[in-house]
Amino acid sequence: MERDQAYVGMLVVFGKHGEEKMLGKIVAVNPARAKVETLEPRAERPVGTRFNVPYALMRPAEEHEAPATEEVGVQKL
Repeated sequence: MERDQAYVGMLVVFGKHGEEKMLGKIVAVNPARAKVETLEPRAERPVGTRFNVPYALMRPAEEHEAPATEEVGVQKL
């Protein structure tokens, strides 16, 4: 994924090549990396853990990978 494709609130799948991938939401974008908050527990880390992830190690999440709206933290009007 390229930096210009990323935006705050975007759902992404991220992780090192050959390792288990995690679902997360971008909370900040920077020149070389995005700050990503996890949306599911993995590897003994709770939901909400934040990682600084290089854009090359993430891709946009597909619709079937996205959690229910309430889990993502989107407010209902």
